[in-house]
Amino acid sequence: MVAVSFTASELLVIWEDAHGELSPEWRERFLADERVQEFTRLDTFIARPAIERNQKLDQALEDANAAIKRRSSRQVKRKTEKDPRSRFRYGHFPHQPNDADIHKRIGPTQNYQDDI
Repeated sequence: MVAVSFTASELLVIWEDAHGELSPEWRERFLADERVQEFTRLDTFIARPAIERNQKLDQALEDANAAIKRRSSRQVKRKTEKDPRSRFRYGHFPHQPNDADIHKRIGPTQNYQDDI
């Protein structure tokens, strides 16, 4: 999966939509802020909610980093948990030692119509 991120000017638009317009001076400060540059390195689905939920850049950045940690811990958990069905997804059906009788040919079988 390719990560998609916002530019600083796109982040400014998101910020103003969520928290109101900034003056031209504050827009320049916002675009030059080091924390905004950190947001440009984050995925859009992490950056947007963090900015919309928090009015301060420090809090928004903390929120985004917490979301990244939660996401990475879920991925690690998924990798460590074994899904009992996973072996069947790829066509691997191991035969058990006591399945030998099931796989023997037993000859012709009775049709249900023979009982009538």
